[in-house]
Amino acid sequence: MPPVMRRPPTGARADLPRLPVMPSSVIRRFSYDEPQRRLRVTFTSGDVYVYAGVPPEVEAAFRAAFSKGRFFASEIRDRYPFERVLIATPPG
Repeated sequence: MPPVMRRPPTGARADLPRLPVMPSSVIRRFSYDEPQRRLRVTFTSGDVYVYAGVPPEVEAAFRAAFSKGRFFASEIRDRYPFERVLIATPPG
């Protein structure tokens, strides 16, 4: 199933890309910097990780995968070096 595109809120900048909404219980969203081969993944917890050296064909397969969480677990996690760039603060 292709990701659902959100309409930008009223007053949003038209030059900013719309991010797909992930139908996933694990991954909220992701973006890819092809020249740098960096995959930025935001998890539903709010934590954000950047994975280095991810080939474009892996990102394309991730984007096309029905289960983003399963694909991530089997094809990305533990296969590419990563950096946690944001730790979500628990509410309260």
